[in-house]
Amino acid sequence: MKKLFFISICSAAIIPSRAQTVSSPYSIIGIGDIEQRNVSKYAGMASVSIAQRSPFYINTFNPASLTAMPKHMVLFEINGKGRTASFRVPGTDTATSSTKDFTAKRISFAYKVSEKTAFSFGLQPYSSVNYSFSSIQKLGADADAYLRTVTGSGGLNQAYISLARQLTKQFSVGVTSSYLFGSLNQKVNYYNSGLGLDITQDNNVYLRNFNFTGGLQYESSPEKKVQHRFGATATLPVNMLRSQSYKILEAGTDVTTEQITNTQPYNLPLKAGFGYSATFNKTVSLSADYTFQNWKNSTTPIANTSIIPSQRVAVGVEYGSIKKLDNYAFEKYFLQAGVFYENTYLKVAGNQLKDYGFTLGGGFNLGRINVYGAYELGRKGNYKLQQIAENYSQFSLGITFKDIWEKSRYARYQ
Repeated sequence: MKKLFFISICSAAIIPSRAQTVSSPYSIIGIGDIEQRNVSKYAGMASVSIAQRSPFYINTFNPASLTAMPKHMVLFEINGKGRTASFRVPGTDTATSSTKDFTAKRISFAYKVSEKTAFSFGLQPYSSVNYSFSSIQKLGADADAYLRTVTGSGGLNQAYISLARQLTKQFSVGVTSSYLFGSLNQKVNYYNSGLGLDITQDNNVYLRNFNFTGGLQYESSPEKKVQHRFGATATLPVNMLRSQSYKILEAGTDVTTEQITNTQPYNLPLKAGFGYSATFNKTVSLSADYTFQNWKNSTTPIANTSIIPSQRVAVGVEYGSIKKLDNYAFEKYFLQAGVFYENTYLKVAGNQLKDYGFTLGGGFNLGRINVYGAYELGRKGNYKLQQIAENYSQFSLGITFKDIWEKSRYARYQ
């Protein structure tokens, strides 16, 4: 366990770190790109996970799933994601060169306290901001031109703790309490070497508050040829506490600094999700998720854009190879595939921004360690509708360390 805690400390230190280039032009709007992907075991199923539960993986999308763990089981997970993307701007014939991004995505810990109670805690991103735009502008018809560059970074992080309780053999409930915190950073630079113009406005918005997610799951008897699982989650709306500051810098020298507190809050909406899964002969599973976020219609500072309610539908299939040890069974390896379609919360040029694609994934058991990964290929936006078209691919990798904190004949998984 000393090794486990050492790994936890090291992982917590690297979670905020990332190596990246510009990869998300639409993150200039709102709080950025909201994390809709589950980078755990279920990433290869298009993140279908509301009804999913596993003894040896942590499912952060539904806290009720924690009761699937055996008594006194401890799980520790680390996840990361890499991404490449290219963009096509309306009015152009070719895509831009590809960009690359790699981020440590999640660190989670879970423990089954008793036969019916389990808890988990961890740290993961909630949204991300990463964009850059440049344009040539003039102060007037006869004025000299200058270069205007807008860059953004930051996002919100989510520190959470979940508690789950098994009410009956088939029915479990859970709740997640999260603290959301972070900053949205934007720098606007005005530059003309001939005029000696080099001014930067550095704007920072800080957001923080608690929010709560409830979840429930029902599963039929595993002894039948077809096992059914149902799941549902709901996240309460919350008004994020907001403060902001800005600096004016001339040639890198701070000219003006101002701190503003208690500004108008930023509202996060009600989010609800429903999931279903059917497992045939304990090996093949077909699953589907539907999620809805009730973003209210509102304008943004970006021209020709607004924020509207969003929906996401995903379907996935999984094949698992089951190995038996005495009267105990566990998953030796698994293979996955999935598709998804999302109407995002952005309306651009009069049309809702759409995101769709497919995923492949798999993983295997290495004794007390599970290793898994997934690949996703997708497209966001449509240049024919005067939107920036983004073609992207991304991969996720994860490792789960598992053990039992009480001596047991099943303390080994090999």
